[in-house]
Amino acid sequence: MSAPATASAPPSSRMLLKKLAIPCALLLVWVFFIFKLDGDALTGKENARLLFTGARNLSQLLIEYSIIATLSLGMFMVILSSHIDLSVGSGVGLTGGIAAVLVSQKGWPAPAALGTALLCALALWFIIGTLVVRQKMPSFIITLGGLLIFKGLFWLVIDNATIPVSQGGRDNLYSLLTTWYLPKSTGLALGLAVSAAIAFLQWRGRSERLRFQLPAGSAGALTGRTAAGVLAVMTVVLVCNEFRGVPLSLLIMAAAAAAVWFLTE
Repeated sequence: MSAPATASAPPSSRMLLKKLAIPCALLLVWVFFIFKLDGDALTGKENARLLFTGARNLSQLLIEYSIIATLSLGMFMVILSSHIDLSVGSGVGLTGGIAAVLVSQKGWPAPAALGTALLCALALWFIIGTLVVRQKMPSFIITLGGLLIFKGLFWLVIDNATIPVSQGGRDNLYSLLTTWYLPKSTGLALGLAVSAAIAFLQWRGRSERLRFQLPAGSAGALTGRTAAGVLAVMTVVLVCNEFRGVPLSLLIMAAAAAAVWFLTE
């Protein structure tokens, strides 16, 4: 007898639905805010400005996402080795708080404060890494404890107060991490250079695979991937140039992504 038919979707369809659930939810959030905040401008109402999809807001979102994405790239390297780090957010807050206190309250130069915070971070995660690798302690347990300890130390360091990252509103290296932008012409030139590098690496990779008689995919698919990458890079650059230029935090994230790609390729 044949197995009874079921109304459930095929496994491949369910997997596709799981993969697309978060992107679709994010798209719905975008659509909601586009119509909520930009509806008047999209319908041509007089004196209405684009708030959500305007260059200013998108540039600020890129700065925020760049910080999270840089941390996510580090987490990716940890997860790739079959471990996990729950303390990364609290640890970054702690080291950032140390640098801010040294700059605003102790009068340290920003480079010295950031260097000291970096040394503290290296020491903290060296201890965590030693416990995980040499003592064979579960990374989940160790980093969960680190999360709680770092969070408590963070509030102790900043004394439950908001700490500025500069004195008297003057710019320094710390504040420039999220407030400095590339000149528009330089950003455009960098975007073109990155686009050319993407195209070169894609075609060189396919040529190497063909030379060693490995599956390489069609030239049309390669062209589509290259065009999509170039379009994404140039769109980001042009949108940022509509405001102040490409932000420094985005460049740092791109450099981190390039390093991770090089290490995992």
